[in-house]
Amino acid sequence: MKKLKFGIWRHEDSIGNSAEHTIGLAHYIKANNIDPSDIEVYVEHEWQKDLALCIDGVNDNNIKFFEKNINHEIPKENSHINDIHMPSVYGFSLTYDCNWAYIEQQKHLNVTLNFDMDAYENKFGLPKDAIVLFHREDGTWWKRIDGSRTEPERFVAPETFHKLAFHYADLGYKVIKIGDKNQKGLAGGYIGSKFGAEHKHPNITDFTKYIDRSANPLWTFKDYLYILQNCKVFVSCDAGIWPMAAAMRRNLVFCNVVSAFYPFRAEAISEKIQIKRMKPSIVDWMPEETTRVLYKKFDIKQDMRYITIEKIEDNSFEEIQEALESFL
Repeated sequence: MKKLKFGIWRHEDSIGNSAEHTIGLAHYIKANNIDPSDIEVYVEHEWQKDLALCIDGVNDNNIKFFEKNINHEIPKENSHINDIHMPSVYGFSLTYDCNWAYIEQQKHLNVTLNFDMDAYENKFGLPKDAIVLFHREDGTWWKRIDGSRTEPERFVAPETFHKLAFHYADLGYKVIKIGDKNQKGLAGGYIGSKFGAEHKHPNITDFTKYIDRSANPLWTFKDYLYILQNCKVFVSCDAGIWPMAAAMRRNLVFCNVVSAFYPFRAEAISEKIQIKRMKPSIVDWMPEETTRVLYKKFDIKQDMRYITIEKIEDNSFEEIQEALESFL
């Protein structure tokens, strides 16, 4: 029997959207009563494979790598994927539904992703039941094509997340900070270790500093997924791997939300623009019992034709703390 083929791919190597398409594929498989043993999932990177392996019924035998690079703008260069269903956000010849709106529509299926704990070696001694923190600051998470400074409205000041780290570590909670190696380090100092650098606070693991002498990360996305699968709560800004935590039904404080889906809608009414707050698909698909959503604050300037976001303010320590403690 010929296997159905599906691809997980993003033109800019986006982590969050690769997670989106992984979750979308999981819903598509269940919605269409597809036996996971009858499919092949094609990916570009090992970390995308790690995400795909969280889909129920998908294993190493199901995962393949694309033969060569993909160019979504020039169809004739993509003959090697003509029999692969690709994410519906692009104009490929074969596609499958997998965007936020589709996932929201299939929310009733109650799909849950799971990381295979039995196949994981916890070589870093990572704690369970930790408070996990992630933020994206200016100049981090380099993206193919887009670089590291695209969508600056999604950046956050790291100080609030650093304050959260010390606040809960001082209370006795284990805290793990994940993210890009170029992120600003925590106050208090580090000491050298076989993993690169350990923070001096006994309750803080700054995973961003687990790098080798060439500044290459020692961690992989398997480590991230282990951390999320076992965390007490994950606090994430609007970037990175947060969709996987939601799809795993882990406690998630999704803060500083802005993305491309501003929580406002403009409607022309009698030659005037009326602003209405909306709940976009990027958050509406997530389980309500395990999710708290905090939007950045906006100042909006409007005229007859345009809406301009003039000022964006991060969520405060107190706002995030209140949401976080609803899970403690």
